[in-house]
Amino acid sequence: MGQGWTRRCSSDRNQRLQLTGVRAIDVAEASGTLLLDVAHRRWSQEMLDATHLDASCLPELFESQQVVGKITAHAANETGLKAGTPVVAGAGDQGAGAVGIVLEGIQAVLEKREVAAYHRKVAPELVARESTRKLI
Repeated sequence: MGQGWTRRCSSDRNQRLQLTGVRAIDVAEASGTLLLDVAHRRWSQEMLDATHLDASCLPELFESQQVVGKITAHAANETGLKAGTPVVAGAGDQGAGAVGIVLEGIQAVLEKREVAAYHRKVAPELVARESTRKLI
């Protein structure tokens, strides 16, 4: 691992490197480099040729949910984390935000379903009580 790479990488990539010893990047973040062939989920040979870069100087590509490595003994000693704990690629702020929006939408749908189910159960009882009250 060259020091040049660690000085040029974002904090999350540097943290993954320090925790696992693996140079890793998630494909969403990699797409921001303009060096990624997004359709094929790999570094673009065309862009590497155009920039005179060798793919070996770039981090390994991972999907956000993929395990990139495990906490090393050294990192465990330095941080108090358990050695061998899996570390995933994670996601940048835009990708994570998109997931959050989807999850909020799912939660809203579930809450609406729960409310509707509750009303289907309780509403007839309330209607019956109200109609009885009006008759008295």
